Amino acid sequence: MDLQVIDTNVLVAANGTTDTHADSSCQLTCAQRLQETQDNAALVLDAQQNIMREYQRLVGAGSPNSPAKRFFVWASQTSPSLNVQLTPHATRTFAEFPASEGLRGFDPDDRMFVAAAAVASQSGPTVLANALDNDYAEHQTALREAGIRVDELCPQHIKVEP
Repeated sequence: MDLQVIDTNVLVAANGTTDTHADSSCQLTCAQRLQETQDNAALVLDAQQNIMREYQRLVGAGSPNSPAKRFFVWASQTSPSLNVQLTPHATRTFAEFPASEGLRGFDPDDRMFVAAAAVASQSGPTVLANALDNDYAEHQTALREAGIRVDELCPQHIKVEP
């Protein structure tokens, strides 16, 4: 299995909370990806704990038996397969976020995942897993040009504005 950068929305979708609008197929796909990432110890995190803080903010108090909570507990108790350094940057959020004109409008809240994937891809095949955020599809060309592979786990929920 390739190294996995998991956007928080994958955890949220796996839990099937009503505010995500994730259908049952999406929920199952996301729960399976979380389990596969655990089984293969393929998780990428950042040394500054930005990703773990985001996970905790959105799923930390969830049901102990939910897929996201199990994944969060596992991620907090294990060493990631790769622990990358992310450097704060005034305009790009992180220095490791690709300096691409095509990514200027990318959601600042999700830049940590792209930056982590950019660093991780230097160590081996890496994929960034997304469930529900349109940003990745809207910027797919610029992400691909920057060497970022995105796996859209729930394409049925992605709506790209023309």
